[in-house]
Parts: sequence; structure tokens; C-alpha cells
Amino acid sequence: MGVPVDEKKAAKLMEEAAAANDPVALNLMGARLLEGSAAERDPERGREAYERAANLEYPRAVDNLALLYRAGRGVSPDIARAETLLKRAFDLWQRDAEAGDLDAVERIGWHYKVGLGVARDPAQAFKFFNQAAQKGHPLALLEAADCYENGTGTAVDLAKAFEYYKECAASENAIGEYRVGTYLDLGKGVSRDAKQAASWYERSVALNYPEAMTALGLLYEKGEGVSGDPQKAVALYRRAAALENGKAQSYLAHCYEKGVGVPADLTQAVAWYEKAVVKR
Repeated sequence: MGVPVDEKKAAKLMEEAAAANDPVALNLMGARLLEGSAAERDPERGREAYERAANLEYPRAVDNLALLYRAGRGVSPDIARAETLLKRAFDLWQRDAEAGDLDAVERIGWHYKVGLGVARDPAQAFKFFNQAAQKGHPLALLEAADCYENGTGTAVDLAKAFEYYKECAASENAIGEYRVGTYLDLGKGVSRDAKQAASWYERSVALNYPEAMTALGLLYEKGEGVSGDPQKAVALYRRAAALENGKAQSYLAHCYEKGVGVPADLTQAVAWYEKAVVKR
């Protein structure tokens, strides 16, 4: 059985570990101070936490600190320092990869994918993503599947992409579940099966993934793979729209415009269309 989440206790434990110079806790604290709620945000302390973790040679914190300097978030922009940090992070990830750390192997692939700290190299990115994917690393499975899907750094192979998405989904990864649903929904590299697609979308929705909410809503609106239920479609669109999903906001606007699942309301339709446009 799962343990109930106690956010206050978790935060206290994280702060205690950070005070003891645990680099993982320091990195998490930095992210919380930079990305958390408005009440939690403190960019200067967030940067300091990343600096402390980076000084302990924790490569994820070095990456995060570099990205702060690239974007000028909480610090003055400093591209030269950012590049130095990214090269340092890459070296640290290589060190950890040689010790068998699959997170490090995946992260090397990321560096090659985006060209930070090293020259952009899609083939090298795919090589490292695939290396970690073959050992079941969930994020690497997503990345390698995307490479197979789009022919990035390797030949297009939709069957292999689907295989990797499905393996990722088996670890209860919301994106993997959604992507399996998409392949079945569109008949992409597999026979179309809207009923199975809906089942996979449901799993992803249970993990609060807005793209899956939108896709499942569309199936309910069309009555494909599930019994048609415009009201349920609207509820799913609304839930995803609240999570700032632009496509869901557009679909919700359409429902208000045409009176699908809700009474027609042009004022609401315009409001949701305007929100959707901002996301584009």
C-alpha cells in the first residue's frame, strides 16, 4: 500500500539533508526555491543551493546552474560561465556513466540532443538514449522512442518506437501510457484500436497527464472506443484546460460555441479561444 504524502514532513527532511550537504537534497531545494509556489520562491537562495550541490560535483545541479546563467534567472546572464559549467557537467556525467549509472547515460544523450557543453549530434544522442533504454531506463525509453518515431539520429522505425513506449508505460509512466494510446488511436505503426487507446489514455489520466485528458475527451466526444458522452468530454477538456493545455482550451471553446456537452455560450467560447491562442 502507498504511504500518504506529508509534504511538510518531506520538506523538513529535505531541508535537514541539505543542511548536511547532501547534494541531491541541495539540488531539490534549489528547484523548489526557483520553481515552487510564489510563497516558496527565492531565486537567490535557489542559486546558492545549486552552487553548493555543484561544488560537491553533483552533475544535475551543475546542469541546472548552467541553465540559470544561460537564461539569466536570478543571476546576470553569463553565457561563458554557462558553457564552462555545461562542459563540466558533461564530464561528470561521463564519469558516472562509466560507473554504470543509467541516469548519467541518458543525460549524456540529452547533452548531445540539445548541443549543450558538446556539439549537437543526433546520432550520438540516439546512441546513448538507446543504450540506457535497452536496460529499461524510463526517460531514455521515451527519448529513444521519439528518435525512432521521427528518424532523429537513426532510421524511422514505428514498430520499435511503439515497443519502447509500451515498455516505458509498463513502469506507470504517464507520457509512455499516453504515447501508447496515441499509436493505437491513430493506427500509427499498429492496427487502430480506439477501445485500447481509451484504456491507455485512462491510465495516463489517472496520473494527471493533460494531453491524455484531451485525447480521451475527444474519444468521448466522438463516441470512438467508448460510449459517446459529450458531458464527460467537456469535463476532461476542462480538467486539462485548468492545467494550461492549449489544445484542451481550444476544444472547450468549441464545445461552448456549438453547445456540445454544455449550453452554448459565446462569451465563454471567446474567453477559452483567447486563452488557447496565448498558448500557441
